[in-house]
Amino acid sequence: MNKYAVLVYPLLMMFLLSGCAATWDELILPEDASLMYFSPNLDWVTYARYQTLWLASLSDLQHERQIPRDYTVETWDMHTYWSPDGTGFLMRSYNRANCLTETSWKTCTETWWLVKVKQPDIHIPLCALPHRERIVVWSPTSTAFAVVDRGGSVIIVQADGSGYQELPIFSALSPFISWSPDGQRIAYTHVPYLKGAEAGETRIINLTTQQTTTVYATVADPIWFPDGELLALVGKHIVITPIDGSDVIEEIYPPEEYLILPSQGSVWSPDGSKLALYLRVVGPNYKPVAIGILNKHTLTFSVVKAPYFHEILNWTSDGQAIIVRGSEQRSNILQKVFVPSDETLR
Repeated sequence: MNKYAVLVYPLLMMFLLSGCAATWDELILPEDASLMYFSPNLDWVTYARYQTLWLASLSDLQHERQIPRDYTVETWDMHTYWSPDGTGFLMRSYNRANCLTETSWKTCTETWWLVKVKQPDIHIPLCALPHRERIVVWSPTSTAFAVVDRGGSVIIVQADGSGYQELPIFSALSPFISWSPDGQRIAYTHVPYLKGAEAGETRIINLTTQQTTTVYATVADPIWFPDGELLALVGKHIVITPIDGSDVIEEIYPPEEYLILPSQGSVWSPDGSKLALYLRVVGPNYKPVAIGILNKHTLTFSVVKAPYFHEILNWTSDGQAIIVRGSEQRSNILQKVFVPSDETLR
């Protein structure tokens, strides 16, 4: 065990032994760790320290270990992308020989690797793609993931390494995408070339047939309901609609002093009854300052005040609180934000 682990292990132990149902309200993580990424079930964490990448087992901290990487061939990205089942994470590397100069950068390729937490010394190559700035979105089934670049393309990569394919989406702007619960369809925003976002639409593509359906004649970030039958289309307000786009069931507006930050992510509660969204105050400050709660059953919206935070990690297993990570000076702090009961929220 290294000296940094000795310092932080006593602080983490209360949290780690009980998972999402931990009894702590605030937890301080090591200050020298950066780029922390937590598995969805909060059993594992990866983080960077002094240009090295570490994996810590949150059920047994004795398993903290450095992730080996071959620096002679590849330049490695320090970001990781956890699978929804928490069994592994993605990494990407760039071929050093092809990415050193401005001219060769155009032919630079990136390799995507899967690392399993039970075998972190083994990097499983999945695919090699032209280098782009990309967003990664896993399928809820953990069998595939989508890589989305700013040029508007979406590539589906199979997590078993069996192949990948580019979807016929062709959006002028980087689309916001959302997988259906069964992993068979993707809802996404589409903006035609040479036109502004006002000409955009929200669509669904069937991954088997490649057929697309227009759900909503406006660009709004789609979020699937857990039953796969409804979408929450998030923009300045929330539109609830069936996935066939046949009708608008409800339009829900946040309190006038708040704006929704739709593209920063959202998390459904364990029982699938509440959706947590990022909120900011109206004005120049874009930091999230509160959490919006959409109730699936009542289709009502409520606000839970929270300190400045960087990201929503997950709900606790009992659905009574949301775990967030702080921002800026508090980026190494995990904190519970307790959600009032349904009766109080009303």
